Amino acid sequence: MNKHKRNIKITALLASFMGIIGFYLDGNVKEESIFANVFEILMMTSILFLVFSSVYFIINFVFSLDNKANDPINEDISQ
Repeated sequence: MNKHKRNIKITALLASFMGIIGFYLDGNVKEESIFANVFEILMMTSILFLVFSSVYFIINFVFSLDNKANDPINEDISQ
């Protein structure tokens, strides 16, 4: 479980950095409202985090199924 916590923290940091960089690289005119700018950064970060964490858990689930299928303990020993 600690492995997942560490990876989720790394994913959150990566999404935060990419959200901030994406905000500054955005070619649109920035609004005068600080609330709107903070909201835009938080939404980009949230969307990126959801995408990255979904991909992480899907890949982790597929690899765990593969490891269970190749586990010699689960093989039929009656043969």
